[in-house]
Amino acid sequence: MQQRVSDMQAQLPAQRSLRARVLQQIERSLATGELSVEAAAHRLGISRQTLHRHLRAEGCSYSGLLADVRRRHAVQRLAQSGCSVEQLSRELGFSEPSAFYKAFKGWFGVTPRAYDATP
Repeated sequence: MQQRVSDMQAQLPAQRSLRARVLQQIERSLATGELSVEAAAHRLGISRQTLHRHLRAEGCSYSGLLADVRRRHAVQRLAQSGCSVEQLSRELGFSEPSAFYKAFKGWFGVTPRAYDATP
């Protein structure tokens, strides 16, 4: 019986990593602004502690994944004409534009406006 269960499990498609599922949740949540770790854990049907533990086992953290998504979206949006830094900060879930400026400068070493001006 145990061998049969093992054989059946081997035939199942490999489950996506939790990291990939969390990244997908964060991407989806940008539109709603529900970017808290608690909200992500709830949507995934696990506790916050379990989410942290599994991400740590995969060598990452929720805050790191959130920063990765925000960085990628910031660069994409700044490349578009007419992108307001204040609007972008709201889109990325920052409570204040100053928090976005500080995070952006930490990521890239320049302000969003200076990054936008670079060729």
